[in-house]
Amino acid sequence: MAVYLWSALANGELIEEFDPAVDELRFDDPGISAAFVETTAPASSVSLFSYGGKTIALHIAPAKLTSSNVTFINGSVLLYGDNGTGTAGDDQANALTASAGSDQLFGAGGNDTLNGGPGQDRLWGGAGSDSLAGGGGNDTLDGGGGADTLAGGAGSDTLFYDATDASVQGEADIDTLRIEGSDVFLNLRQIDDAVITDIEVIDLTGSGDNTLEAALSDVLALSSTTDTLRIDGNRGDTVHIGGGWTLGSIQVIGTNAYDTYTQDTATLLIDTSISAYLGLTISGTSGADSITGSALGDVIVALDGADTVFGGAGDDLILGGNGADSVDGGAGDDEIHGGDGADTLSGADGHDILHYDPLDAAADGGAGIDTLRMQGFLNLATATTTLTDIEVIDLTKGVLRVSPSAVLALSSTTDTLIIDGGSRSHVHSGLGWSPGADQVIAGELYHSYTQDGAVLLVHEDVITYSGLFIVGADTGDATLSGGELGDVFIGGNATETLEGNGGRDRLDGGGGADRLSGGAGDDTLVFDAADAGADGGTGEDTLLIDGADVVVDLTRIRDTLLQDIEVIDLTGTGPNVLQAALSDVLALSSTTDVLRIEGDPDDIVVTSGWTQGVDKTIGVDTYQVYTQGTATLLVQSGTLVVQRDFFFGEEGVSDALSGKASDDNLYGLGGSDTLDGARGRDTLRGGSGDDVYYVDNANDVVVETSNAPAAASLLTDVILAGLEGITDTVVAAVNYSLEQVLYVENLTLSSDATAIESGALPAEATGNELDNVLTGNELNNTLTGLAGNDTLDGGAGADTAVYSSTRAAYTVSGTAPQFSVSGPEGSDTLASIERFQFSDKRLAFDLASGEAAGDTVRIIGAAFGANNLLPEYVGIGLDLFDGGMRMLEVCGLALGTPLYLSLAGSSSDVDFVSTVYENVVGVVPSDAERDFYVRLLQGSGGTMTQAELLMLAANAAANAQNIDLVGLQQSGVEFV
Repeated sequence: MAVYLWSALANGELIEEFDPAVDELRFDDPGISAAFVETTAPASSVSLFSYGGKTIALHIAPAKLTSSNVTFINGSVLLYGDNGTGTAGDDQANALTASAGSDQLFGAGGNDTLNGGPGQDRLWGGAGSDSLAGGGGNDTLDGGGGADTLAGGAGSDTLFYDATDASVQGEADIDTLRIEGSDVFLNLRQIDDAVITDIEVIDLTGSGDNTLEAALSDVLALSSTTDTLRIDGNRGDTVHIGGGWTLGSIQVIGTNAYDTYTQDTATLLIDTSISAYLGLTISGTSGADSITGSALGDVIVALDGADTVFGGAGDDLILGGNGADSVDGGAGDDEIHGGDGADTLSGADGHDILHYDPLDAAADGGAGIDTLRMQGFLNLATATTTLTDIEVIDLTKGVLRVSPSAVLALSSTTDTLIIDGGSRSHVHSGLGWSPGADQVIAGELYHSYTQDGAVLLVHEDVITYSGLFIVGADTGDATLSGGELGDVFIGGNATETLEGNGGRDRLDGGGGADRLSGGAGDDTLVFDAADAGADGGTGEDTLLIDGADVVVDLTRIRDTLLQDIEVIDLTGTGPNVLQAALSDVLALSSTTDVLRIEGDPDDIVVTSGWTQGVDKTIGVDTYQVYTQGTATLLVQSGTLVVQRDFFFGEEGVSDALSGKASDDNLYGLGGSDTLDGARGRDTLRGGSGDDVYYVDNANDVVVETSNAPAAASLLTDVILAGLEGITDTVVAAVNYSLEQVLYVENLTLSSDATAIESGALPAEATGNELDNVLTGNELNNTLTGLAGNDTLDGGAGADTAVYSSTRAAYTVSGTAPQFSVSGPEGSDTLASIERFQFSDKRLAFDLASGEAAGDTVRIIGAAFGANNLLPEYVGIGLDLFDGGMRMLEVCGLALGTPLYLSLAGSSSDVDFVSTVYENVVGVVPSDAERDFYVRLLQGSGGTMTQAELLMLAANAAANAQNIDLVGLQQSGVEFV
């Protein structure tokens, strides 16, 4: 047994051998509470604990830790799941209760109940529909996925909200609704007032640009104690609150400044960095619309078609949509997105932001200091006729080429061009520029350059080049060689050799089997699967992956194809995946065993065998640190690292992929694939085709993204052309729901117990909004089709179909076990279904002789009388038969019940015969008839038991008539 004291451990220390049966990590400082320790979620492979600048790692998954493994001397608690070894992160419905201290609770999978105490608690629900109650103190509540219910309780609480949450109640004090992620649209106009209550602050910050839509009535309804709503956020966030508001003075709260808006009794405080729109919300149609905004800040969504839009006065947000749109922002500081098509953008008066792409016909900033925001490639020298009155270019990602003449022509009011951007923004300026004194603008540092009267102010994070700038041709092989300065080469579709030589170069081969050679300097090489090779040379060189849905599998790329690469940039324009083994990291560079990976939150790094250490900061970025032998992986914070095996199929081939007894990642790509991850928490991606997924763990993830056939793969083996499917099937060895697997149609419950980790066959299958086919196994299954025209086949056993509304809402035709059901969810076809569950009742139709419900009603009719065919008695009988009892055994139990004894008067043979005869035949037996049956019984000269005679009576035709068995077979018999 080992006790590791927090105070005695060094920052970054890794405890390799931690035995959850006996070992303990003890926070021996009474000032440290569980709620304030940053730790990893239950599904992680390594347990990290960070507090006060110190991080400790346990080489064990949090799922294996209990409250006795991680303790706090002040009595606060850290609880994972149901606190049982090996069960944290499971799909059970856990109930966790905090102590009197400041605690941290993780519900993990399942529909969990988490109750905070009087302290400052942090509650994390995880997957499932969870119930979180903060209790006292200033708590943090995050339900995770599922229809969660959050209640802050006393104190100023922070409640994380997503669109699936069922209820978010701040309750007492000043409570904050916080939005996670980016591109989130929170529309309070479309959310029932009862869903979000007692909220005084909305925090839009998240990790990107988020939007809030609200009306005056929403502001007034949010809180029961105040009509003031504060909205926090940052640059890129937007708020649209409609008209009627009056702008007041700026208020300062803490270190933040807020614009004040009032209307009636309501007050809005909106962070000054947020773009607020107080005008109309106008939507176009799919045709060519002509739209004019108001004098206030409008939100205009033109949708498809060649639209003509005039924003009018006010700070407008205009989204052109598809089509060749003509957009004029009018007066005010407008933000204009042309969308797809050859758009003409005009900012007019004010300091406008124009979102530009190479397809746009023209962009004119007009009066004011106007910003052109773009990504990709832009050569200003060839764009002087299409770009006018632009003072700032915000290059979010890509390459910009400038020249003195282009800068002078860009604006009619100034000879200075400001270039914003980051480390993924590359500017080629050419020779002849003279550096000047650095300038600080709005707290940001810019480098100054002048030439022929033109002035460039370039943000310090932007990478600049001053050497050659060459754009290649689409035909004819060529070799392009740079000099000692920073060159930019952009190849065409021909096969080219690009040599950077000295300086910091950017080499992009374009199409064709190109060879990229960086030479000396810190070079950027834009790589695709068609390239014949990429060699960074000396310096710290970056392999840049462009595009989206790109899978770079270094384990399948020969080591000589990629050489002397120290950084891989996965960010691209969407989610990308890198697969790398230890040997790949060691082989990539001849000068270091450290590989740095840049990525976004939707990018994934798949590897195995690494030990996670303490995060590292480089510049302004934080990196997750992983080590293995002499190698180190630095992965940008937020990028998902998955330590598991990775398996690929072939594009267009029907593959059969099987994982290992670990956490695997299987990609089928094109073709009708069969994916079986085997044991462990696997991720299965079928790609195009009719795929079959074998799921044997509740934490397995199935990914399908479309019901349409896949487009052709653009880049063999590297581009994941699309995770589309046509008709896909999950074969589940666990209870399974397709609700979150939007593009899988069919679900079959497995009958192979050898493939099931728990050893128990599954019994429950749930569909989604598609037309599902749900197939049961030999157990008594519960099948829920949900929306769509579904086919439910229960197979063997007494199977139940579940519907969400009352029995009266459905039309049921047919007889057991074949039915047709139409109602709110759709029109379903049922086979081998014996029972129904509606919102108001449950009905059994397995009423044939020898079936559970049939034998139950026969016994009740004979022993208790037809008037006792009550739902509770039927339910008891079904439970007994479903549990495996035979009819004779159930008859014996019935004769020993208090109900039977009260009806018969005693357990004597005479009373037995008299009672059963009257129940079955409907009249009292004559003395001769009574005596005849009594003499058949043991103790009265016969050989039969009362149970045996009861079974004969129950199966008699007269009994079937007495209980109206034919009618029950049409209507079903109700049970509870």
